[in-house]
Amino acid sequence: MKLRRLGAGVALGALVFSAFTGGAITSQAGANSDPGGATTPQRAAVASTVAAGYGNTCAVVSGTVRCWGGTTSGITGGAPADILSAASAATLALPGGATAASVSVGRDHACALSTAGDVSCWGNDAYGRVSGSQTATHVGEIIETPTKVIVPGKAVQVAAGWNFSCALLTSGAVSCWGQVGGGSTGPTQFPSTVVLASQATSITAGRQHACAVLSNGSLQCWGYNGYGATGEGSANANGMITLSGRPIVAASASYFHTCAVTAGGEVYCWG
Repeated sequence: MKLRRLGAGVALGALVFSAFTGGAITSQAGANSDPGGATTPQRAAVASTVAAGYGNTCAVVSGTVRCWGGTTSGITGGAPADILSAASAATLALPGGATAASVSVGRDHACALSTAGDVSCWGNDAYGRVSGSQTATHVGEIIETPTKVIVPGKAVQVAAGWNFSCALLTSGAVSCWGQVGGGSTGPTQFPSTVVLASQATSITAGRQHACAVLSNGSLQCWGYNGYGATGEGSANANGMITLSGRPIVAASASYFHTCAVTAGGEVYCWG
């Protein structure tokens, strides 16, 4: 697999959570709306983190999860109609009134991490990507309330993919549930531990593959390898990306490709 270097990284400033009139930002993500009128930013709130998925966007605002976009998946809770404005986003309460630290949005589901290290997911439970249930079907039940997922330890990061979810634990292990292509988690629906070459420091989820940045400076990816997304030649494979003398410190997995950032700020992409 040939990696393509894109250039040096760029430092990002503080996150500003704004709503734009005209539909481009405030309309449900994925809709074919005309963004032409999205010219006036209107500050809706100050968010600590934000995540955009297939048809929804969610943000953590003052320790609470707020989501907007389409309603058919249940990501916006029991909202009766599409929420087209971030300013009127639905508030999702975590189990036990826990404080949210971060959120990740997949295709039709979302997961949140609490400050206590617990993981909660909601939305369409196809393949058990929300509940981790062994009896969930490919159709999926709509779960409108964030539901705690039992993972083998406390988590420090959560990542929602197309039909799966993963959590990075304090031990450096990675636990996934749902269906990740044909990789390490296979078709298993209950949370299972991914076999890694060393401890993970961060994770990222794409359409049908996921990746973990490892403590040894390499990147390990698993799942469906369409277009070389995992960095290997076979359709379903574990890919180990190592750049000699350039440790990888961050990565982002998308539909059929993956990008990584080195300690020196270089960006490499493949797929």
